[in-house]
Amino acid sequence: MSPTVLHIIIKIVIFWVIFLILHFSYDWVKNPVVAVFSGTNESFMQHAKIGFLAYSLACVAEYFLWGIQSAAPGSFLYARVVTSMALPWVMFIVYYTAPAFYGKPMPTIPLEIVYANIILLVIGVILALFEPDLETITYSLRSGIILWTLWVLGFVEMVIFTFRPPWADFFRSDFKG
Repeated sequence: MSPTVLHIIIKIVIFWVIFLILHFSYDWVKNPVVAVFSGTNESFMQHAKIGFLAYSLACVAEYFLWGIQSAAPGSFLYARVVTSMALPWVMFIVYYTAPAFYGKPMPTIPLEIVYANIILLVIGVILALFEPDLETITYSLRSGIILWTLWVLGFVEMVIFTFRPPWADFFRSDFKG
């Protein structure tokens, strides 16, 4: 197995484990501080928040495992900021493939859980394969500031929407219309 493949597998396993921990943390400890980082319901937005944070944390682990030795650690890091921010949209596109073509809910909860976990791994592979190309970009200070500002703003919005979701059903699983 090549070092690159092993690197991707390790990162995806880290992402998957962190995702699962964050997914169930609020069920284990119903606390507002935990809600900041965990999902509080089964809406897409809560899963996007969990994915965003889990992938960001997996990227931090990846940086300490391999990024420090990178020829361009700044580009390595910025590439991960970009993919972390892209994750919610990639999650939306990939996860909703089955509902788009199947057209109805999964027939059983166990099948839904298996499907969701496979999709999570597919998302990790997609983003991890895209990152080396993003590393070839030379990011200016302006680009870095924009990326970090968007990352922080995205996280802050996800936290706000955890406690005060907007009216749109995109953010809530119990929206009646």
